[in-house]
Amino acid sequence: MTDERAHFAAMVGGDTEIEAFARALLAGDRRRLDAKLAVAGLVSPVVRVDPPLDSLECPAHAGLMRYWMAVKGAAELPPRSAIDPLAVHVPVGNLMLLETGASGWDYVYRVYGGTIATHAFKDWTGWSAGSMALKLGSPTGDFYRTSYAVCAITRRPVYTRHIAPPWLMASGWRRLIVPFAGDDGNASWFMVANLPEDIHELDDARLAERDRRIGPRDPES
Repeated sequence: MTDERAHFAAMVGGDTEIEAFARALLAGDRRRLDAKLAVAGLVSPVVRVDPPLDSLECPAHAGLMRYWMAVKGAAELPPRSAIDPLAVHVPVGNLMLLETGASGWDYVYRVYGGTIATHAFKDWTGWSAGSMALKLGSPTGDFYRTSYAVCAITRRPVYTRHIAPPWLMASGWRRLIVPFAGDDGNASWFMVANLPEDIHELDDARLAERDRRIGPRDPES
């Protein structure tokens, strides 16, 4: 691990910090999260809780929202058993499915769409957002965890848009996260429509940095 990666890996947040980020964000205070991202040169992300359907410009996001509203019905949350990626009007390659990990504040990728994996240069299925952050040596994983924590706390959909690290082919990502109830009734499963923005080729320096952080491309991605 390079000195820079080791530095960022040491900054990866624990459960207490992720919960604090989420609750501060909901209280209108995003200074700590923004400061952490700024260390890696990442600008403040967009986070909107419970976005109106007509505010979702991407058909994939609107399709996921309509699906979630339909399977939820009059209930506060739809059950995990209602999750059906093939019934959502979203390209399967742009879908992710996450489950809350044992700690309660980390989230495990159970499905990681092929289109996302192509532009992320790795299929992260089976990894948690926290372990991804440690692997990459990047605080973006803390932002992902914070976004899912906000969704879990509010039990409402969450829209996010953020700038990606410069060593990825996508300049940014737009997500809509919708929650599902686990067996205990808590919002512990999440379906995500994740859309890359501004796909571009990387120069040699950025290719080398990507390879240092991620390693060789997974054969399946």
